[in-house]
Amino acid sequence: MRWSILLLSLVLLQTVSAISTTLAPSYQPGETILIKIEGNILEPILSSDILFKRNHILIPVNYDITRINGTYYLYAQAPINKNNYTLFIKDISTTINGVVKSINFNQSFSVIGNLTDYSVSPGFAIVHKDKLDFTITLNLDNSVNINTNFPEEHSITLLPGQNKISLSMANKSEGIYLITLGKYQIPVQIIRTNSFNNETIINEIPFSVLKSYPSKINRTISSNSIYSFNISLTNNGSSNLQNVQFSFNQSIFSISPSVITSIKSNESKEVTISLLNLLVGKIQEEIIIYDANQQLYNLKLNLFSNNDSNEPSLPTQPPFGIVRYCSEDVNGKFCAANEVCSVELIQMKDGACCTGTCSVKKESSSGWIAYLSIIIIVGILIFVYLRYKKTAIPKIKPGLINPASLSPEHKTNLSSQPVKKNE
Repeated sequence: MRWSILLLSLVLLQTVSAISTTLAPSYQPGETILIKIEGNILEPILSSDILFKRNHILIPVNYDITRINGTYYLYAQAPINKNNYTLFIKDISTTINGVVKSINFNQSFSVIGNLTDYSVSPGFAIVHKDKLDFTITLNLDNSVNINTNFPEEHSITLLPGQNKISLSMANKSEGIYLITLGKYQIPVQIIRTNSFNNETIINEIPFSVLKSYPSKINRTISSNSIYSFNISLTNNGSSNLQNVQFSFNQSIFSISPSVITSIKSNESKEVTISLLNLLVGKIQEEIIIYDANQQLYNLKLNLFSNNDSNEPSLPTQPPFGIVRYCSEDVNGKFCAANEVCSVELIQMKDGACCTGTCSVKKESSSGWIAYLSIIIIVGILIFVYLRYKKTAIPKIKPGLINPASLSPEHKTNLSSQPVKKNE
């Protein structure tokens, strides 16, 4: 018995320890949560695999996840309301006791104390340009100074409200850095590119290993609409490409999947690129596609709005391009599967958002009415049949029953029947 308990404990310990995070037991309201997800992760963890719940109720949280040099980083803004919360990560492909399995991971934390002094966004970055922008929100009424170690040690003055901070990457070599911004440690990967005859190479490996169709994006689209498009990535090389990732402006686009685990030789994979906000004016950006060894492709995007009011558009209340997150920007909520929203849903960055009231769906009564009608009709038929059977007087042949045993009513009926003569 003792050995059985010990063996079970070891199995449970290995199962639990297959995946772990650096999530702390508690955070202040509004604090930026910065964690690493550790373990033998075989398939990409997507943004859609991340959930935050309060007492089993899904809550909207501003978060993002990426993979830098084989390690997954997650950042999120802690809820404002004090309570107990749980981080869920769905369908993680990993190994348990040497066997590949898909598991669901969850870990609880608390939001306690006073509102945090300041928060930072984003909580990680992959950059290929000469500067990196952060937004630090100060929740105090007076300015404060914080220290940073990038590109060298210096102090930053924060004013009440949002502060846009730009850090220079110009003199930094390619690699992974841990940037200090006050009390936060931000992982940043810098990727350097070199141009030669309109082809991009790193470590003298040709850019032509990966091809994109279309090779560039030049499109005019309707303003007042959220736009997305697919591209096809084809591996023209002789070996497989592993952990293909993307470097891009995360305040403008989202890319799904965020990581492609493998593209085999002569294989193609599709990727969806979506605008996060309404297009106003024009966007001229580029997306760097790379793996651990080389830069694979440089996709240029030129998007222009045509102000065509005849094109269908998403609801403009609240206005897109300004708001992004359901709970933060419009004080909205997510309705449960058995609920409906009292107003039209608005597609925000974190899902279909309800700015009205969520109420339980009313079950359709037409089926019950049909069943009830059938029951009533059958009941009436049974009642009529029993009534008729009770009042009907059977015809009785003379001589078969002693007349003395019949009731007066039966005798009268018997006497009224004609008597057949024997032939």
